[in-house]
Amino acid sequence: MIAMRTLIWILLAGLTASGQFLVGDQSYRCPASETGCKGLHAFERGSGYTINYAEYRDSGMPFKPRELQDALDQIEAARQANGWAAVVVYVHGWKNNANERYDNVNDVVRFRAAMVRLARQYAPGNSSQTPPLVGIYLAWRVLTLTVEPFKTMSYWPRRYFGRKIGQSGMHDAMRQIVDKVGEHRDQYRLFFVGRSFGARVLENAADGVDTRRPGFMRNHRVQVATKAVSAESLPPADLIAYVNAATASTVTRKTVDHLTMLCGKPETSASPVCNARPFYLAVTSTADLATGVILPVANLVFPALTSDGLHLLSAANTPWLHTHTVVEVRCPLESGLPTPFRCDADKDKDFCSDAFRDTRACYEVRRVNPGVTPGPFWIMNVNGQVIKDHGDVWNENLLNMLSSILHLNGKEGQPPGTQQVPPPG
Repeated sequence: MIAMRTLIWILLAGLTASGQFLVGDQSYRCPASETGCKGLHAFERGSGYTINYAEYRDSGMPFKPRELQDALDQIEAARQANGWAAVVVYVHGWKNNANERYDNVNDVVRFRAAMVRLARQYAPGNSSQTPPLVGIYLAWRVLTLTVEPFKTMSYWPRRYFGRKIGQSGMHDAMRQIVDKVGEHRDQYRLFFVGRSFGARVLENAADGVDTRRPGFMRNHRVQVATKAVSAESLPPADLIAYVNAATASTVTRKTVDHLTMLCGKPETSASPVCNARPFYLAVTSTADLATGVILPVANLVFPALTSDGLHLLSAANTPWLHTHTVVEVRCPLESGLPTPFRCDADKDKDFCSDAFRDTRACYEVRRVNPGVTPGPFWIMNVNGQVIKDHGDVWNENLLNMLSSILHLNGKEGQPPGTQQVPPPG
């Protein structure tokens, strides 16, 4: 036994020394304001979009506070140059960080591709230095070990740090983003997306019940309920999406209960959050083995009793929490290139979408309880045609679904009352 243990430690030491095993808790990018910075840059500009990267330590502290300030400055610059701005804040998932060099299909690469796609919707033909579409990539060390089985065994520590960072550094970062957008709220679209363990970070930042750092959305609902702000006031964001969430349903259950209380009162039922269709979206693929198999088994082996109790499954993998089912239907016959599959909401369904893999597939998103208007937190599964596996998040098919939801809410483009302002120079 001692000899085997020694052999393992020698192997680990050799792999660590070679730089092939351990991913350090370090910064992989540089803030735009820092001169002489080597390596990948913390800011990039594409046709119709910009992306700012802000990285956080396991302790929850930012590596370079200037990175977030650069992102806040970019949000304001985009609004001033265009009269409005759309901001997409993304928290990446398990086995990723801000380094795009590990492979060519990691979350950095996927998010950039999504911004290219979204730019066609929010900034068509815009090639200015300050386009209206602003991406913010919030990064942390969710990839720690690069060799299996140790890579997968990192589940437990990364699960812990996801909650910790969502209650500390990234909580503060998202709150600052919300506050910046709130200075001219009616001129912004603000979307938050968390994937895998990133959903755990996001839900704690948005809806955590820590009295020292209450989630920015929970804080808003409390203010509406206590009449500290008007029930008609715009919420901090326009959509919060959890995709292939690697987190138990604990926080979601509390959020749904809080929404049910708020939206059940006549004086607050007409608030924008209650009327959103939806405001929250939790969607997970049935082809996602990581959250369908690994997560519940790992939680059963070592449940976090102090944080999640015995909730073993994510919300979207908990059938009795579902608000919708996604049903494949016959696609309409069309001549030429197909147009996006849309449908009008009725008592049975809320929206339609389509997906392209080898063939085209069309879907109706139907209510679990027909005739009953669902609350603002929608929970559902999709199949592998829409999201093929745990990491396949920023693909055209999911973006089609999100576009259908934004269309349903009238938030596909710039906010009403804004106008395009020619960029300076």
